[in-house]
Amino acid sequence: MLFRSDQVRPRWVIVENVRGAPVEVWSEQLAALGYVTSWALLDAADWGLPSHRRRLFVVAGPVGYRWPTPTHYGPDVPWLLRGGRQPWVGFGQALGLDDQDHYYPFGVTSTFQPDPIDPRRPALCLNTKANQYVVRTGKMRRLHVWQSAILLGFPEGYPFQGSKQAQHRQIGNAVAPIMAEVLARGLTGDRSEEHTSEL
Repeated sequence: MLFRSDQVRPRWVIVENVRGAPVEVWSEQLAALGYVTSWALLDAADWGLPSHRRRLFVVAGPVGYRWPTPTHYGPDVPWLLRGGRQPWVGFGQALGLDDQDHYYPFGVTSTFQPDPIDPRRPALCLNTKANQYVVRTGKMRRLHVWQSAILLGFPEGYPFQGSKQAQHRQIGNAVAPIMAEVLARGLTGDRSEEHTSEL
């Protein structure tokens, strides 16, 4: 990735990866190429995604990047800090579940029966294995591809390719579209200040 940045020299570079990725190293390498860099840990649920998607982002450009302000808040955000934001979007509303349906982050067996997740909250982060379940009318099944796509914010009918397993893998590896949009919008806004967030 950094090799390509050196060869192509785009005006802006945005990098996404999971927690634990060496963002400090990448930032230093990009800075050595002449970019002004900063990084942040962001959760897509804070921008209305009906599932959590906490990812590290590095943004590098000719000037400092102004990180976007969340549009949604979780229950732990103090009332005075909520401003004009909306509450998190629950996965139940997004998937059209009712009071008789239940959602589990992992499978339920005779020896492992966790409490279902509150449908008014975002679902847990999707992975490539699609090991999240919905229980409807007493039957437990893994999330459908279309359900996983909704939870990650893909538009209806998005053309995922291959088998169901391959499609779930594509979803589990994807950047949430809302985050790509939000961060890209920041490239055209006021970038007069640099903001660096720490874990």
